[in-house]
Amino acid sequence: MGQANAVKAVARLVAAYRQDGITDETVNVFVDRLSDIAPDLLRATVHQVLERSKFFPSIAELRETAARLAGLLPPTPAEAMAIVRRADVREPVSRRDGSVAYVERYWRWPEDVDPRALELIQGALAAVGEPCDQNGKAHFGWEMGFQNTFEERAEEITRTVLSDLSRARLVAPRGALAITEGGA
Repeated sequence: MGQANAVKAVARLVAAYRQDGITDETVNVFVDRLSDIAPDLLRATVHQVLERSKFFPSIAELRETAARLAGLLPPTPAEAMAIVRRADVREPVSRRDGSVAYVERYWRWPEDVDPRALELIQGALAAVGEPCDQNGKAHFGWEMGFQNTFEERAEEITRTVLSDLSRARLVAPRGALAITEGGA
């Protein structure tokens, strides 16, 4: 995508974090590992890291921030668990006298969930099984099992995504202001 943009980005990070003693070899490694990131995404990545990090970032932190800004990373296990809780619908079915006959349980997946994330969540759900038995009693430790299974599967996707960001593009979150800086 451009070593020139990566050089500007690294120079900005070095200046912002006052890394006067950084070697040319280190700068070259950073430039090499960041040069596959599109210029606007790299600018936004540097901007976000400058806003949120107290210390000079690692290459991994920069690449992960870029992938997150591009909308390529799966949700965290906690976010996935929140989606599962939201989708787990339990509606009591009443008898004529108003007493509860049974509880109808089904999945109603939110429409605003990314389809790739939903597929990953449903795959983890299929692996660990239902969160409760047929009587509605929760399985002990189910949430931890779901989150661990989801995390293992999400890590595989994250490794793949982070290895090549050449096609990643900046995705502006809804209602966010665009970053329009002159340099990287």
